Amino acid sequence: MKTQNIKLAALAALLTMSLTTSTPAVMAAGQCRTEDVRRLIPQNGSSVSGRAVLVVNNTRADVLMHAENLTPGVAYTVWFIYFDDTSRCLIPHQCAPADLTMPAGDPEGVFGRMDSAVVGDNGELTFHATLRDFQISAGSAVHLALFAHGPASTTDNQERARQLLTPEAPGLGAPGLGLGTQKGFPVVFATFDIPSCK
Repeated sequence: MKTQNIKLAALAALLTMSLTTSTPAVMAAGQCRTEDVRRLIPQNGSSVSGRAVLVVNNTRADVLMHAENLTPGVAYTVWFIYFDDTSRCLIPHQCAPADLTMPAGDPEGVFGRMDSAVVGDNGELTFHATLRDFQISAGSAVHLALFAHGPASTTDNQERARQLLTPEAPGLGAPGLGLGTQKGFPVVFATFDIPSCK
């Protein structure tokens, strides 16, 4: 565990360094910047553990999630979820999955696939992404959700693509986000709140 913490700290430092070197020395007043590390919170009886790192400013977001105790051979996806104004969520400042679909015309939550992979024998994966030109607002929140999709298909490439590219949750929007019954389920979650700009 200590080795993993050192690896995660080193990755966070690299993210911070790359962000700092690509950012102007003088930032305009009111620009949002944050660097944060969060523990992964298990969902649905999961034993998955780990940490997530978020580094943002007004030019990009760098995200990393290291997960342990995953099931070998299973396909996993990570979803980047953004709530621009948490006071506008269905329950103010407590944004939840319902805020991704309600109200139907303009839900507060916006989400997209961050990364995906099939777990090897060691039961660990590190997911990462850089969202260039991504801008964060004061009063916003970023949630990361890790979905498990069952054993990765080894005989059907279309099915494997669905496992690695979609949440396989038809309630979020069929057919693009899932077909038939739900096959993707959240196993861990991380929440980053951006209450103010600094």
